[in-house]
Formats: sequence, structure tokens, C-alpha cells
Amino acid sequence: QCRSCAACLDAILVVHTEDNGGSQSLFEKMTSRLLSSESSHVILAHLPLLHACLKGLGVLARSSPSQVSQILSVLREFLLKPAPALVKLKKLEKSAPLGLNNTETCKLVGRKASHTSLMSSFEDQEKASYAYIKTVAIQSICRSLEVGCESDHDCVPAFLSSLSNDLFSPVKHESTKHLVKTHCIDLMSRIGVAHGLSNHLIIQQVVSTLQQRLNSPSSPLDNLIIDQLASIALLGPDKLYQEILNMLLQLCVKASSAKYGVKNDNDAASFRHCSLATINALAKIALNLDKSRLEALLMKLLELFVQLCLEGKRSVDRVGTTNGGQVSGILKASNSAGNLGVLIPIIAVLLRRLPPIYSPTPRLHKLFRDFWLYCVVFGFATEPDGYTQSFWPPEWHNAACEISVKSPLLIFPAGDPLRNGLRYNSALKNDTVTPGELNELRTLISNLLGNSAEISGLINSMDFALCTYLLSVYRLERLRVLHSVEYSPHVLFTYLEDQTIQKDKSQMWKCIKSVADCVFAVFLDIIASKVKTSSTETLLVEQAQFLLIKFNSAQNRIRQVADSYLSRLVDRFPHVLWNQRFLFTMLNLLHQLSSTLVPHRFSEIPPILINGTHHHLHLQDSRKMREKLVEDFTKHCRHILKEALKWAPATTASHLQNYLLQDETTTTHNKHVGVSVAAEALYSNKQTEKPNISVGHRRNKYLGENISSIGVFGNLRLIYMGKISGMIKLGKSSQLNLCDVIIKEYKSALKENNETEIMNSIYRATALLVANKEESKREILHLIAWCCVDRLTVPIIECAIECWQWLLSSRPNLNVSCMSEITSAWQATIDHRMGVFAPDKDEGDPLAVSEDHIPHPAPPCCKPHSLWIKFLQHRLDVVKYSSVEETMIIVGLVHRTLPILQPGCGNYLSRHISSVGARCDLLSLSFTMLHSVDVNASKLQKNFLRERIYLSMFDYFCSPRKFPAQKSDELRNDINSCLRLWHFVHTDRKHLVPDRGSPGITLDTLSPDLASLSSATMATGGSGWMNTVPMATSRRSTYAPSKRSSKKGKGETIAAREMMKKRTLLMYLVTAELDHLITWYNPTSGSERVVEAEATVAAWRSQEITDRQMKEMVRLSWEVSPMLCVFLTDRLRNSESLVREVSRLVRSNPQAAQHCPEAIKYLVTSQTVDSDSPELHHVVTWALGSPSTALSYFSRLFSPHPLTAQYSVKVMRKFPPEAILFYIPQLVQSIRYDTMGYVQDYLIWASGKSQLLAHQIIWNMKTNIYVDEDAHQKDPEIGSTLEQIIETIISKLSGPSQDFYRREFKFFSDVTAVSGTIKPFPKGPERTAACLEALAGIEVLEGCYLPSSPESLVLDIDRKSGTPLQSGAKAPYLAKFRVVECGISEVERLGSMIQTTPYELPSAENLSWQAVIFKVGDDCRQDMLALQVIQLFQNIFKQVGLDLYLFPYRVVATAPGCGVIECIPDSKSRDQLGRQTAIGMYEYFRNKYGDENSPKFQTARRNFVKSMAAYSLVLFILQIKDRHNGNIMLDQEGHLLHIDFGFMFESSPGGNLGWEPDIKLTEEMVMIMGGNMDAPSFQWFMELCVQAYLAVRPYREDIVSLVSLMLDTGLPCFRGNTIKLLRTRFQPSASPKEAAQFMVKVIRDCFLSKWSRTYDMIQYYQNQIPY
Repeated sequence: QCRSCAACLDAILVVHTEDNGGSQSLFEKMTSRLLSSESSHVILAHLPLLHACLKGLGVLARSSPSQVSQILSVLREFLLKPAPALVKLKKLEKSAPLGLNNTETCKLVGRKASHTSLMSSFEDQEKASYAYIKTVAIQSICRSLEVGCESDHDCVPAFLSSLSNDLFSPVKHESTKHLVKTHCIDLMSRIGVAHGLSNHLIIQQVVSTLQQRLNSPSSPLDNLIIDQLASIALLGPDKLYQEILNMLLQLCVKASSAKYGVKNDNDAASFRHCSLATINALAKIALNLDKSRLEALLMKLLELFVQLCLEGKRSVDRVGTTNGGQVSGILKASNSAGNLGVLIPIIAVLLRRLPPIYSPTPRLHKLFRDFWLYCVVFGFATEPDGYTQSFWPPEWHNAACEISVKSPLLIFPAGDPLRNGLRYNSALKNDTVTPGELNELRTLISNLLGNSAEISGLINSMDFALCTYLLSVYRLERLRVLHSVEYSPHVLFTYLEDQTIQKDKSQMWKCIKSVADCVFAVFLDIIASKVKTSSTETLLVEQAQFLLIKFNSAQNRIRQVADSYLSRLVDRFPHVLWNQRFLFTMLNLLHQLSSTLVPHRFSEIPPILINGTHHHLHLQDSRKMREKLVEDFTKHCRHILKEALKWAPATTASHLQNYLLQDETTTTHNKHVGVSVAAEALYSNKQTEKPNISVGHRRNKYLGENISSIGVFGNLRLIYMGKISGMIKLGKSSQLNLCDVIIKEYKSALKENNETEIMNSIYRATALLVANKEESKREILHLIAWCCVDRLTVPIIECAIECWQWLLSSRPNLNVSCMSEITSAWQATIDHRMGVFAPDKDEGDPLAVSEDHIPHPAPPCCKPHSLWIKFLQHRLDVVKYSSVEETMIIVGLVHRTLPILQPGCGNYLSRHISSVGARCDLLSLSFTMLHSVDVNASKLQKNFLRERIYLSMFDYFCSPRKFPAQKSDELRNDINSCLRLWHFVHTDRKHLVPDRGSPGITLDTLSPDLASLSSATMATGGSGWMNTVPMATSRRSTYAPSKRSSKKGKGETIAAREMMKKRTLLMYLVTAELDHLITWYNPTSGSERVVEAEATVAAWRSQEITDRQMKEMVRLSWEVSPMLCVFLTDRLRNSESLVREVSRLVRSNPQAAQHCPEAIKYLVTSQTVDSDSPELHHVVTWALGSPSTALSYFSRLFSPHPLTAQYSVKVMRKFPPEAILFYIPQLVQSIRYDTMGYVQDYLIWASGKSQLLAHQIIWNMKTNIYVDEDAHQKDPEIGSTLEQIIETIISKLSGPSQDFYRREFKFFSDVTAVSGTIKPFPKGPERTAACLEALAGIEVLEGCYLPSSPESLVLDIDRKSGTPLQSGAKAPYLAKFRVVECGISEVERLGSMIQTTPYELPSAENLSWQAVIFKVGDDCRQDMLALQVIQLFQNIFKQVGLDLYLFPYRVVATAPGCGVIECIPDSKSRDQLGRQTAIGMYEYFRNKYGDENSPKFQTARRNFVKSMAAYSLVLFILQIKDRHNGNIMLDQEGHLLHIDFGFMFESSPGGNLGWEPDIKLTEEMVMIMGGNMDAPSFQWFMELCVQAYLAVRPYREDIVSLVSLMLDTGLPCFRGNTIKLLRTRFQPSASPKEAAQFMVKVIRDCFLSKWSRTYDMIQYYQNQIPY
């Protein structure tokens, strides 16, 4: 309602005029409302109406001028009586703030809750109700006076006179006395400055009145008067401003005089209460004064400060004189400073509105110099810290810091001697300083400057004035560098270049140089602490540019200082070296300097404006000196470029290329020294320096990167810049959109899969962005970054990286966007499973070979990502100093790439060994982030990153060990990458277990309860003049953790200990992997292939590990990941304790490992099977493993058990029939241990699935029914069982299957019967004729095959090929068959077709003649076993990618004493060669293939070495003997092959004498391989032997299983210790390095063995086999 009434009143006054009448009535109603006396609650409620009435009186005065006198009278009475409403509002303001909303608070101050509810509805200005009403009353008075002046010019002076009377007259009511006087002063001040009322007479009247009332007598009103005078000074004329300002300054002096003066000075003492008000008034003027008057005010304030300081100094002198000079330093500092420090914030406020003062007037310069000298003397410039307590309020010091930023330097531009400039300053007089205080001052300065012996000696020789000046410079410049936003070292060089300082005889220059060193160190610390932004980078580069310019100063001392500072700056911020602006400035500066050598030697050289900066360089007029300067700077530039190319080769080279391109059209290269130096740096060094792996790196370089390629890329940039410039011109003329054109061409090239055009499009897109600085289309940037996603190949990624470097160096404004796109592209390769993130391809299983799963190496395409990671590493080295955004982008990429998942589950990074280099590079990049102090990350973030790194490393080891398929150079690079990672893991220890005082691996920083006080900063003894000694110091000088922090520290210690255990496990794993890779790379430990830092790793590896430590590592690996634990035996040295602990963990929790087939060997052991352990029931749900493992459960190695039998059958059923064909001999023998019939059921089931498998099973079973060759003695264990199985299999055949069986067995029976037919005939022509006749009568049935070649159909027989072979009582013969190879599945399909159904034969391209030997009366099963192992070796070599040659010819035993043997095509025995030519093998090679240097001989020798190495390993592992020349074959391509394996394992000719060596290495074999052990071919042979040995070692238990299943066949090669000796030859407990050394020793022992030659001689004399 009150607001409605107020609105109505406002409306009435708007339309009211004097002619309307009713003015008196309106006036009376408003007056009655204003002067009424009501309760506080009503007054608050009527506040809007009161305001409307007061405002309305002012409006009414304008509309009714005749009532002005009445209105003025009422308003004057309202303020000066004062009105009851105003008094009550003032009381409410005093009781509590009116804006409170808390009801309880209102009750405490006596206010009703209803008042609060009223205030909640007020506007902000209404809540200050007293000031709100008072202000509108004064405004209405001023309006009324304006109207009154129109009719009476003396109206205002008269009104002011009446106010003056009220101001000096007593007030009746003491309670309202202060309120009335305050209203008078406010009203007079407002009238004095009111627009339309004030003139020089009026304002002078107001000021005079207020000045008269000031301090007459002293009262609290004086503070208000001073404040109002300050406001009048700001708004009044300049003369009045000067008058009021002088008055305020005099008041300030008088107040200080009262502080310092004598006690009977009553006049000064009367102004003591005005001190603070005067300071506030000066601050108000400083804050609001017009800018044109600021400098003059600054002069006055500084003069006042110096004057006050002088007064304080005089008082100290008086006190010191009165007390005989025995006044302590603290008493001096506290008594003399007084309250003069309050001026410092005022000066700071004033300087805040002024720019930095670089060129002050001499007077202002001297005042500032005196200001800082006094600040130092009284301690205002002393920095407070945690150990010293300052005498003065912190606001004073903060103000001094603000002043330091704008202050001029404390130099002497006039060039007067330093002592003269300091002589007349009373603050620096020595008469009041005791010798002890002077020595204390000197000690303080020496400590601040680092206690250098030379500097300390100079300081000790200085007097008080020089010491104070030196400390003043130190304090000022330290404060300046600490608080200036954009500090520059040019300030320091201004001091060092000052002539006064340089000429001072007290060596002040050296001391100032020491001050500059300290300040520059602080400057570097500040820059290092700043967030890495573009502005920080710009500031840093500008300082480096400045130092480069000062490096060419005419003064030698300045050059040395600049060189030192630039070195320190580069040491803290190496990235400055490869900053584009810095490099360009350096090269341009070099060119500009060199251009000064052209003029005449006496020509005047004007100051040079350095391109790209605002600095000028003054040179000497002596050309000889300039030549020396250019020579020194050229050397300096070359050194800088060399270091930049060493630290950041790609970025530096890119900048230099841009520099050459930039100057291509603007300069003449042959005369441009900067271009020449840049080109020299690019092309002179052909290869970057390789890092020392054994020491730590702060950077990661492109190893072996050829900088000569930089020239190619530089030319490409030039070419494409030219092309794109033409396209831009064409586009402008024809209005083509170049972006759309380039994108269209790129997509077209992608569609056509044209890599050349793709790269052209990428270069054009990059050139477009570089050439057009305004162009920043996201589509082009996306094309450049994502091209490697569209086509992830090495050429494309190399092109992309070069374009990225080009773009990043040429368009810094696009760096963040470009890096964002690049990381998005990286993420896309993860999402799309590309490159190193691609799923592992099927490489085939050597133990289960089929037509669809042939062993072969299938490494992922890792090289593109490896190059990408090197780019990211290089980019991190560049941006971690300068750009937080780019650094965080790369850090985020790493976090997304390394998931926090259990190792072995869900990590997309490939575990293939070919990816080890890329993975190690990525992890090294992560460790760089983790260990770098330049990457801003909290402890928690770093701990998360470390966890990601460790998990990713563990993940790599959660798979079986594989063997490298990389080329030699690539493997070397991968080893270097792994060595870098090893070093990072090794050095991670110091980050996990830090030095004392360092937080280490914690989630927080040190506890706040810890106190660390440096004894060097704790002063002992007395206090000093400089106010720098602590009033109280803590006695705690060491860490003293509280109970709370101790508990916290215990938790952190446990966390660190756990990480240390993981790190130790990783050290062993990475070391083992390095041993594996290095051994494969350098199998024979050749000196030419020694890897850097290999000795360091070997020394660490040589540390012994106890069984307890091994068990702890196994348990830790199980906690990390059961898969890691399972494969630990493959990775680490295989020991019994290790195997036992892994087995214990697997048995304790089988579910955790049952998804891993390799883990079953730890669950199923001979002990668990014999004891029927309860955990064996998990076997039935275990992941299926290899056939050899499954069959081993039916051998002597394990007792029969139904669970293992079920698992074995499940495994066998998983594989296709062609994979099972390999294991038929073992399957048949496993029936001996199949007490529950599982194998029998499987054989019957498998025979029904595959006819060829059924045929092979039947032939092998027929062979094993009897134990003798003549089929007289049936095997008592399995003979009858085998017959039953055969009958069952045959009985289940029906239809086409039965026809196929009958045809095949009839055909084979007819062919085998030839041997019995020709046996009665005597040897020679008669037996041959009988053989040919028998072959002529054999009918070749359709769909038949030879047992030794189930993948080929027989089409015909060479009727003339029958050749009886030499044999005593037996009649073996050889025949040739025309066959067509079509695959096992196709043979089975065609053979199972009904005979009457015609079928098409495969292509004639697969037709060939195959020679086969049919034996009768010889047991072929031993040859079958040997060739089975040889076939397994061949499968292993194929999967690993070893280029070795084996020919595992087929031998199939078809009946007791009968078998089919495949002949090796196009080959002859060494015996035949000797009989035909009577020359050795080496001569045969030379005769057949030509001279050793001929391509044919070298090809044949390579084939010989490949086969020789493979068969040498076979001879050693299987211990094959009887290696005379009749059992050694040579084919047409030079391969050496071995046949006839009648003596192996534990059997040998001559009654098992063991005469022959492990490997046959005769002189003629060695001659072919170079003639000696050091020959390259023989070294290659040794390397292949070792690599083959290493490749087969992981399959030792599979080979043992194959052999152990044949132990009960009664073969002569088994004599009791076969398995034990076989395992020993694999060296199961040896590391890869030790195994390699073992194999090398075997080769060396067999080299040119006399026992081989002796055995050949025996064979020659006994069997006429030449040698």
C-alpha cells in the first residue's frame, strides 16, 4: 500500500503545476508525513512513501517556485532538527546491518522479526534505509536551492551561512549532536560540488568553513571533514585541489611529527587522531584523480615519504644521542619507522594507474632511489617467510611489491660516480650504524648472494652506503621479478651496462652481476612454475632472442653474461633451441651482422634493428672487431643448431626447411649467411647421434634417422608450395574451391588404391594450409591427420608424419587442433583394430597341421604405429616445455591406449613378438611422461599412469613366448626399444623409493604437520637495522611427523612396497625378454653384433635369486593375472621350485586358469593323477590343448584316469582328420594304457569320419599286431585288441566307403605282392625282368592312392621303372607312379564316390612322377618316428619363419615287416657321387655350380647351409648314428639330406659304442661352408643351428610325449634312458643365452671330428662306401 501511495504521489507531482492550485495542501500533507513520530516498524513500512515525499518536495519546488523557502525550511528541519523518523532509522543502522535475513540475529540486536520480513521485500538501495533517506533529502535541498537561485542569487550563500552557524553552534540535545553536525558537513559538501549551484565563491565558502571547523576543537567530525575535503578536491578546480592537497600533506607531516616530535608540541599532537583519515583521503585522491595530475601527485607523495623518513631518522638520532648511542637495532627499526609505512599503499594505488616508469625525470628518479633506500633501511622491502616475523603489516610489503613492478631502475643516468650519488642521502650516513650492525648487514648480503668468496670479499670492503645500495638493488629487482607479469632480463643488463656502476672502483659491477645472477635464477624458476601456455612460450622466446642480441654486444663482459644466461635458460628450457622464432631470429641476426662487414672499414655503422624484434644492436666501428664478432657468433649458431638437431631432429629440420623456403623468394641464397648456415646444418650431418642406452634420457630420438632424407622432404615442400601457389591463383580466377578439389582427388585415389596419388593429395592439402594462413578448414586438417586410418601403410604414415611436422612448424595456431585430430586418428586405429591393435592372425599350430592351418609367421603390421609412436615421443619432447594443451592431448592418448584391465584380458595391443618394439616405444613414451617434471600431473594421476604402464607390460607376458620374425635391422631396433624400456623400469625405483624428504609414491603431498626448517636460514644472535631477523623461530629443524601422518605414511609405504614388488617382477621379465631377443639376434655372441648396454643387463641378470624370492614372484604374478603366472615358466629360467609353486597355485584355484590350455600341465601331474586329487574334476571343462599333450595321458608318464582320458578324447575330436594323421602311430600305441576303452571308441569314431584316416589306422594296427617282422608272435598286450578294432572299423564301412576301402587295399596288396613274387628269382637281370613283368600285370584302379602320399591320386604306373634293390634275404624294389596332388580332403571325396560316377581330375599342373620303395621284411616304425620328429621340426621352422630346409620323406608301415618309403626326388647319395666321380663334395659343387663367386655356387651353398643346419639339429636331438656317405643325400639344388634312421637315440653301430659325434661335420662339408670356423658361411651355419635349437626347445615336452608313447614298441633305439637323455639335450633349465652357448659348444666339439673320419674309413673298408 505504501508503494502504491508513493506511486500515486509521483504521478500527481508529474502533472502538477502552480496554476492548478492545491500546492499548499500537497505541501502540508507531505510535510506532516515527514515530521510525524511513529514506531520503528511503521517507519520501515512507510520507507517508500518517505522517500517519495522527500523527492516530491524537490519536484514541488520546481513546479511551485513560490514555496521554495517553505520547502527549504522543512527539509532543513528534517535533517538538522532532526526528524524522528531519521533518528530512528539511524538507530536501526547502528544496532545491526539492515540487510540481515536471519530472524535470530534480529532478535539479538533488539529488532523484531517483522522488521526482517519488511527488509526482505526492499530493493538493494532501500536496505540501507538511513543513507537512502538522507541522500534524497540532500538532493531535494539542492534542487530547491537551484530554483531559489533563479529569483535570489544570494540564496545559496545565505543557506550556507545558516549551515555554518549550525555547525559551530551548540546543539540542545546531546543525543543528536553528532548526527546534526554530520548532516551539516554532508550538506555543505554536497552544495559545494553540486552542478548548477557551485562556483568558485560557493566552493571557497564551503572549504573555508570546513577548514575552520577542522580540529576546532578536536572531535570525530574531523575525519569526516577531511574525507569531504578530499572529495571536493577531486571535483573542484586545480587551485583548490592544490590547496587541499597541501593541507592534507601538512596534516600528514604534523601527525608524524606528533609520533616523532617532542612531547610539549601540543599543536602537532592535536592532529594525531587525524592520521588515518588523512592517509585515507590521500588514497581516495590517488584512486580517483584525473590521470593528468597523477605524476605530480606521485612526486609529492614520494617527497612526503622521504620527508617522513627523514623525520624518523632524526628522531632515531635524538634517541641515540640521549641514550649514549646504546640503542638496539630492533628499537631503532620500530621507533623510527612509525606510521610512515601507511604511505606505501597510497603510492602503490597511484602507480597502479600509471604505466611502468622507464624514463623518469632526474628529480623523480632520485625520489624513487631514496624511496627504496629508506624501504630497505626500515625493512619495508624485506620478504616475509615462514621463519621470520616482520615488524610491519603485510599490506605494506604487498604495496612495496606492487611499487617495484612500476619503479625505475636504481641507476645513475647522469654518469656521476656512485659514491657521489649516495653521499648526500641521510639514510646512508655511517654515524648512527655500529660496526656490529654493519657486519651483520654485510653477512646478510653475502648470504643472499650465495656466499661466493670473491663477492663476499668485495662486500666486506664496502661501507654502509654501498652495502645499502647493493641490498636495495637486490630487494627491488627480486620483488620486480617475483611480481611482474612480463619480466624481462633487459632490466639486469641495464644495470650491467650502466657507466656509473661499471666505473665504480669498489667493484660494484661484480656485485651487481651477482645480484643479476640471483634474480635471473628466480626468473627461470618463475617461468618453470608457470602453466605452459602460448603466452609463456612467447615470453621465454623473447628473452632468448634478447640474450642472443646481447651475445653480440660491443662489451666483452656483457657478451659473457649473455652467453651464460642463454646457456642457463636453455638448460632449464631446452625446447627454446628448436623454437621457430628463436631459430629464425638467430639466423637473421647472423645475416644482419655479416652484412655490416661489407662497408668500408671506417664507415659509420648505425644501430641495427633486429628483424622480428624491437631491439637495436649497437656495434663497434672497427670492422676487425666486427669480423671477430661474426666469427664467434657463427660458431655459436652452428653449435646451437647441432644441439637442436640432436635433441629434436625432426622439428628443428622442419623449421630450417621452412626458413629456406621463406627466404626462397626474398633473398639471394649465395649471399645470405643465415641460409648457408641452415643448409649446412641440414645436410652436413648425415646421421643423428645415437643415444647411449645405458644412461638415462630426457629425450627420445629417431635412432639411425638419416638426415639426408630431410633434403628430399625439403625439396618436396618447395615443389608442393609452388604447385599450391599456382592452384590458389587459378582458384581465385576460376572461383574453384581448392579444399573440395583436393578432397575429391584424395577420395578418388583411395578408391583406386593408388598410394602415390594418395600421398600427392596429402602434400597438397598440407601445402594449402601452410600457404594460406587464413585457411583452417577442418576437412583438410582431418584429411591430413586421418590419412593413415584410411590406409595404414609405411609409405603413407611416413608421408603423414612429414606433413604433420611441416604443418606444426609452419602453422603454430593449428597445433592444438592438429594434435587433436592426430590423436583421434590414433583412437580410430584402436577402435578398428588396425596395425599393432589388430587381432593376432592364425599362424598355424606345428602340432596340428592341416590344409587349412599350415604353420607360417603372421606378424601384425607394426611399423606404421612404431613410426607414429616415435613422432609422438618427439612431439612430447618438444611441447612438454611449452604447451600444456598439447602435452595433455598426448597424455590422454596414452591413457586411452593403456587400459586398466587385468593382463591377458581385453587389451587390444598385440602380444605378438613382432610388436615388441612398438609396445616398448609406447611404454617408454608413457614412462617419459611419468618421470618428467615438465609434465604437469598430480601424484594421483602419475600413480594411475604407472598402474596402466605396469598392467600393459604384464599383459605382453600373458602369452607363450614366440620367436622374432623381423629382419635383422628391425630386430636390432626392437632390441634398442626394449633396452630403453628396461632402463625406464630400472630407474623407476628412485620414483617409487625417493630420497629422504621427497614424497615418492603417495596420493598426497607431505602432511601439514611436517616442519622443515633450513638451518641456513635461521639466524642466531642479535637483531639488525634491516628488520630481517625473526622475532621468534621454531626449534624444529627436522621432519617431525605426527601420529596421523605416521599412519598415513605407513599406508603409503605399503603401496610403494607393492609397486616395488611389481617392478622387480617386471625387471626379471623384461630382462628375460631381452635375453631372448638378443640371443636370437646374435646367437653365437659375435663381436660385430654386440648390443649396446647388453653388459649392463647381463650384470643385473647375474644376480642370484633364491627360491623364496622366486615363490614370492610367482604368487605376485598370480595376483596380477593367472595367465601371467602360467606362462612364467616360459619367460623365466625354468626351475623346479618355480614349477612347483605355479602348480600349487593352479591347483588351489583351477577356475582362474581353466581358460588357458597351457595351464593344464600344472593341474594334471603324475602326482595328482596317482593320488586322484579332487581338483582333477576341473579337467573336463578345461580349455582344449594340443594333441601331443592329450596323448601323453595315455603313456608311461601318467597313470590311467577316466578324467584325463575324457579330456584327451575331447582334444582329439577337436582337430580335423588330416591333423590326426600325424599322430596315428602314437594313437595306436596309446591303446596299451587305455584301460577304459576311450581310445578305442575314438579310433572307431574317427574312422567313421574320415576314410583316409581309417585306412592309415588299419595299416598301422596291422603293423603292431605282431612284435616280429614275420608276423608269428602276436603282441600280448594289444594284438587281439587291435584285431577287434580293425574288424569293427571294417564292419562299419558300407556303400562308397566300403568300395573305396576294397579298391585301395586291393591296389596296395597287388603292388606289395610284387616283392614276394620276385624274391625267388636270383639277383640281377632275372629279378629285374620278373619285377617288370609283375608291374605290368597290376591294374590301376580309379580313386586309389599310395599310403605314403594320401594327398595324391594314382593315375598310372611306370611299368618300366621297377628296380629291385640290394638286400640280403629280402626283395625290396622301387617303382614310379604317376600321381596328381589334390589334397587329402579331395582324395577322400573322390575316392568315396561310387565307382560308376564319373569325376573330373584336378588340373594337370599338379601331375608328377613319384618314386616309392616297397619293403618287405624290414621294420619301418623307427624310421616313421624319426621322420615324425623331423616333420615336427619342419612345422616349427615354418611357423617361426626360419629359412631352413628339411625333407621329411614319408614312411608308412603297412604290415609286420612291410612298409612304403617315399623317395627323395632329384637326389643322389654321397656314396653314388663318390663312385661316379671319385671326387669330394666340395669339388662336386665347384664342378656342378661353378666357381665360388658364381651366383649358382652361392645359391647352392646357401641351400647347403640351410639344410646342413637343420639336419645337424636333427642328428643331435635324435642322436642319429650310422652317418656314412650312403645315408647322406645331395639334391640338384645343393641341399644335403639324411636318410635311413636305423640307429638313433640309444642305439649305434658296433654294439652301441657311441663312436660317432653328435653332428657330422667333415672337412668337405666345412670346405663348402668357407673352409674354417670364422668363415661367414660357417658362422651363418652356426647361427642357424642355434636359432633352430632355440625354436624347438619350447616343444620339448611334445617331442617327449611322441617318443614316450613309442617306448613299448620294442624298437631297438630304446634302452631305458631315452626320455631322460632326450630332455637333457634340450637343456630345460637353461636360459636362451645359456642354451645358445651349449649348442655352439656342441658344434665346436663336432667340428672336423676325428671320430667321423674314422667311422667313414671303417665303412669304406667294410662296405666299400667311399668317403
